[in-house]
Amino acid sequence: MTRKSNLASKPPHERPVINPLPQDYRPFPSKRYPVQDSDTWENIAIRNHLNVDDLIYFNFHTNTPEEVNWYLRRNVGCIMPSLSGWNWTFEGAEPGIIYLPLTAADLKPRKKKKRGTITSPFALEFDGPGSPLNTIGKFFDGFTVLDMGLAIFGVEFGGAAMLVVGSLSAPFAPFVAMGAAHEAAIAEIKGKLMKRGLALGIVLAADGRTLTWIKQHNGYDAYFKTQAVKDINYPNYGNEFKNVYNTSFAAGLGHGSQFTDEASKNLFKFCIAQMSSYSRSDFQGDSKNWSDKKWELYYTLCAAAFEQKITLK
Repeated sequence: MTRKSNLASKPPHERPVINPLPQDYRPFPSKRYPVQDSDTWENIAIRNHLNVDDLIYFNFHTNTPEEVNWYLRRNVGCIMPSLSGWNWTFEGAEPGIIYLPLTAADLKPRKKKKRGTITSPFALEFDGPGSPLNTIGKFFDGFTVLDMGLAIFGVEFGGAAMLVVGSLSAPFAPFVAMGAAHEAAIAEIKGKLMKRGLALGIVLAADGRTLTWIKQHNGYDAYFKTQAVKDINYPNYGNEFKNVYNTSFAAGLGHGSQFTDEASKNLFKFCIAQMSSYSRSDFQGDSKNWSDKKWELYYTLCAAAFEQKITLK
């Protein structure tokens, strides 16, 4: 009787998602969780020591209530409205499967930024539906971008995060007098490392990767550098080159943390479009079975495509 009464009341508010996730979408890495009739998002999150909004976002890449309801009916098979009639419950859901992260580090945080709170010029460039991205490639002042990114990084990730990324001290120390040709060559190397670190940091953070995830999946200096960056012509500058890269990487994480859902979607759409058809074919289908190496390749290629559109002065 209760079910009929609930179903007879107003059905939950839904809104179909543009470019939706597949109906059998499974976030990576994750484990299946068959919901029980008495379950709620809140009690599932509490039992697993997770943030409830992040858990919902992990499953559906949205926290908009109408879109969540649409996914709950379409993907989870929910049929029973709540007493208020605003949302679906898990009672009687078929197949009734949601997904839990294997560890908290695998839980991509929901994007919380609103356009009015965004200060990163990169996040602003990609924000907004159908962004043409025609201003990417304009000149950015390198040190301004770096300082801004580090300031955001300190707020978003906390001071302790500096220990995870590595040494960020004095990355742009004055050159030892070596002659103009050598100084120009070293400056060029530093500029390339700066762009590379910045682009990779933006790509990772825009995709919701946390410092804990990066540390666990770093492999041998895949993301942040723990070893000196070798250069055959300037072997004594290895640690300085490493600091330039790591500082820029941290700044990139700061900028990337301000990407909204829409900005992230535009960023990766743009990056994938720059890849060759051959490279794109490697990343077709569900990402749930991707290895660490494949994720590393994906982020590296995306960052390389983005890097080509960043011009620093």
